[in-house]
Amino acid sequence: MNLITNKILLFFPIRYFTNWIKFIKGTFIFKINLNYKLNKNKFISNIISQEKRLIKKKSFSIKYRGEIAHSNKKPRPQKGTGKSRAGTLNSPLWKGGGVIFGPNIKFSLIKITNKTLKISKYLLILNKKNNILIIKLLTKFPYYSKTILNHIKIQLVNVGISLNSKILFINTTRHNLNNIFKLVNVKIIDIFNLLTFDLLIYNYIIIFI
Repeated sequence: MNLITNKILLFFPIRYFTNWIKFIKGTFIFKINLNYKLNKNKFISNIISQEKRLIKKKSFSIKYRGEIAHSNKKPRPQKGTGKSRAGTLNSPLWKGGGVIFGPNIKFSLIKITNKTLKISKYLLILNKKNNILIIKLLTKFPYYSKTILNHIKIQLVNVGISLNSKILFINTTRHNLNNIFKLVNVKIIDIFNLLTFDLLIYNYIIIFI
């Protein structure tokens, strides 16, 4: 399999949190060592499907006769009743007993290497480099839900981003911004929980540093 290695530098201006139109001195640099494969396979879609399998948790499960918590006492005597023999209440023939066939949790090993994950994220960042904003958070700003919600709405409009568009906020700081504001088309995610699927479906990416 042929591989081509390119070293790419992406420069982004850093904006003030109080005013997203003004810039801070200095630039934010993405250093990317991109190794992309020269083949016709669906590279990013395969990684997204693997990520969905890792996230998806199957909670439905039945109990077989060995997993029922009944005692081992015989439900009725062996002889003298004129009925068939019954050894345990765990039998599927009894009400409250185990199930013969049914859904159960299946454990499957899905391996995604860090190298392929980085390549997929780098490719999506390159494709959306014009829709990425870098915002510098201030420690003295009051992070209350109402004030920060109105402030971010105003700043998005000032920058030219519609509130109806899909926006992804990536938090790289120690501040907990997950429950600050809730909008339909907006998602706040920590940098360590970032998925390739998130970079794909959202139109704008705003990174808090």
